[in-house]
Order: sequence, then C-alpha cells, then structure tokens
Amino acid sequence: MNNNGLAAVMSQLHVGHAEWKRGMVFTCEVSDSSLKKNVEKDISVCSVTPKSSHMVAVYIQRPKLEELQKGGRVTVTCLFVGTSLCDFSIIWKVGDHQASPSNINMEKPVSHKNGTETLHSSLYVSAEDWHSNKQVSCEGKHLCSTKSYIDYISKSTVRIVEPTFDELYTSDSVTLTCLVSAFFPSDIIVQWTENGQQLPASRYIDSPSWK
Repeated sequence: MNNNGLAAVMSQLHVGHAEWKRGMVFTCEVSDSSLKKNVEKDISVCSVTPKSSHMVAVYIQRPKLEELQKGGRVTVTCLFVGTSLCDFSIIWKVGDHQASPSNINMEKPVSHKNGTETLHSSLYVSAEDWHSNKQVSCEGKHLCSTKSYIDYISKSTVRIVEPTFDELYTSDSVTLTCLVSAFFPSDIIVQWTENGQQLPASRYIDSPSWK
C-alpha cells in the first residue's frame, strides 16, 4: 500500500529463452473487482525491438578461384551486416529449390565497436549445379518482419567470338572477342592468356557491364 492509499502488486513470469526468441506474445491480464474492469498488456521480442533492427545488408560472394580450378563442389558465401542478427532466419536456394541444411555452414554473429554485427553463412554447391549456371541466392528475414533481404549469384557463361572472314584475309591482325554473359553481380575480372601465359592488360579492352 502506497502513502496515497493506492495498492501496488508485482507478478513475474519466467519465460524460456527459446520461447522469447521465437517472438511469442505474452499477455498480463489484471481484473479489478471494485472498478469492474479488466486491463491487458502484451509484450514480445517484436514489441521491444526497434524497426531499424529489422533491416540487414546482404552481400553474396562467388567461390574462390582455387575451388573452381579443382572442378569439384564450390563454396558460395553470404555476408550479412546489421544488428540483432540472431533474430534473422537465413534461407539458401539453388535454382528454385531450398538448399539442404547439411550443405549450409553458419557462423555466429560478430559484434563491432560501431554497434553493428556481421555474420557469415556458406553454402556448398555441387559442381553440376554450379556449372549448369543455376542461380544461387541467400535470403535474410527478421522474425518480426515480413520483408526479405536477398542477393543472388550464378556462374557466368563465356564464349569467344571468332574473327570475321574479312579480317582473316585482309588484315595483318585480327580481333578476338570474349563475351561474358548471364552473371550476377557485375563485379568480375576478365583475363586473357596466350599458350597458357597471362597477357598484360594493355593488350585488351574491357567494356563496362550492362543488364
């Protein structure tokens, strides 16, 4: 009883950490017989998490060159940058099919001094799927939001266009064109070799990427 004649009471509910992190809603209901009314209040992890924490930046990274040269399965890595990354579910897809959990490696979030977190998730993709140019995607979604954040990648298709007939018979030199298509994202490196020896960049000109 307070000095002003009003009473106060406190009730505590012990909730499992897993229940709380799943976003379950807990309700406290108070019945006041003198006022003949009931009062309810709800709380959940979503009600106390700022909406700014629902957003995440997603960056997918292609397999390492060493893996591609071996010809076996490859590793595609996804980098997530945000806050409260433990509250995000991550879904990998190869083509239209969700990847098997046994092919996914998930690291724990790493906290940084500026208040952000980073998280790496890797997917093992079979050589058959990668070389058939299937699209690989990783998606992040906060448990309190319906919005998805997603990034894609796929193996590029490379084709060398032969010199024209006129060039072969009327010119002292010919032009070889390497057409790289069906890739994403746009940051790729193109290199030429002659008899296995890498040519200097001064020997060729790269055009900008276009959609």
